[in-house]
Amino acid sequence: MLVKSDTRPEEVQLLQGRKLINFDIKEVEIKDENSEEARTGFEYLQAKVELNATRGDIIEAIIATKYSVGAEIALTNDKDTKADEYKAYQEFRALAKSLAE
Repeated sequence: MLVKSDTRPEEVQLLQGRKLINFDIKEVEIKDENSEEARTGFEYLQAKVELNATRGDIIEAIIATKYSVGAEIALTNDKDTKADEYKAYQEFRALAKSLAE
């Protein structure tokens, strides 16, 4: 899930019995919809898992922030014709595995 915030998030947060894993944190300009004033904020991807989640559960939740199961299957099946997209997917999987540590 893509999240926007006025404050920089911690990489891991505990909230209401869940673990929130925040990554790909970028500083961005946010415009107030009413006043149209700009301010600095943060945009990031967030995966939610249960506190007792396994490493596999965490990896799956992180990958799901960017790829549906169907998209994963399609990329795997089309890896020869969509090599660049498949490579990006594999790089994201590697990131998910490192974040799960």
